[in-house]
Amino acid sequence: MKRILLIVFLLAIAAGGIIGYWAWNKYQKPVVKSDTDFYVKTGTTLNQLRAQLAGQKLIVDEESFDAMAAAIEFETIYPGKYLFKKGWSQWEVVRKLKSATRESVKVTFPSVRHLEVIASRVAPKIEADSASIARALNNKTFLDSLGVSSNIFCHIIPNTYEFYWNTNARQFVERLVAESNKFWNETRRAQAEIIGISPCHVVTIASIVQEEQQLHKSEHKTIAGLYLNRVEAGWKLQADPTLKYIAKDFTIEPNNNHKKIDSPYNTYMYEGIPPGPIIIPDASTIDAVLGRENHKYMYM
Repeated sequence: MKRILLIVFLLAIAAGGIIGYWAWNKYQKPVVKSDTDFYVKTGTTLNQLRAQLAGQKLIVDEESFDAMAAAIEFETIYPGKYLFKKGWSQWEVVRKLKSATRESVKVTFPSVRHLEVIASRVAPKIEADSASIARALNNKTFLDSLGVSSNIFCHIIPNTYEFYWNTNARQFVERLVAESNKFWNETRRAQAEIIGISPCHVVTIASIVQEEQQLHKSEHKTIAGLYLNRVEAGWKLQADPTLKYIAKDFTIEPNNNHKKIDSPYNTYMYEGIPPGPIIIPDASTIDAVLGRENHKYMYM
């Protein structure tokens, strides 16, 4: 009898070991070979997510995924970028997706001359494609709803921003406008009032200043003071960068023929500040205009 009991006991231990190994192999076996960025698109279903995980070999099999999903009531899928760590089991992978702890992405764009450049640089970093970003940046009805009544170039501050990967085009533009509103705080608005021009006109002057002197930023305040002196005196700005803008070629040396092109951006033909920026200037150049040098210079 003792021998039988011992055999039964040993068999039970063996069975437990087999079951334990099976459970470990199913749920605790490492499946993530190296740190992995995993992207879940907006609208992904549970079936699509399962297939995506299986395709990247981030789960042992689809049946065990279903069992885990049911066990933790994983029903809502949150789109975005997820980071799976080396050595994680499929249990940890599923728990991460359930938690919706997503990674942010950094999007950097410098001073640019065309909205399409922003779209092309941002699109690889977020879910929105370049075409949808470009459309949102040019959608007047949408921009009006954000309080953007002036040129959109006046509401974009080049910088590095953090977004969730699943940001769509409209959310991206909303963020740009929100960041611009933060930039134009009470102090900067007060500085613009002292100068006597609107924030958008400040940005427009800054765009001209930046194109006028690209190498030596230390001269920006002096150049800004000169252009603002011309504005205050009712002179034409006579800024060569605006001729390059209307010629759509910033590599040229403007000549008399360029000065004859009829455009509201032709500062040799029309007085005052152009309708909008000729580029999206850096924040530092905008601040240089706001803190322009007070002098009597009227000529370069």
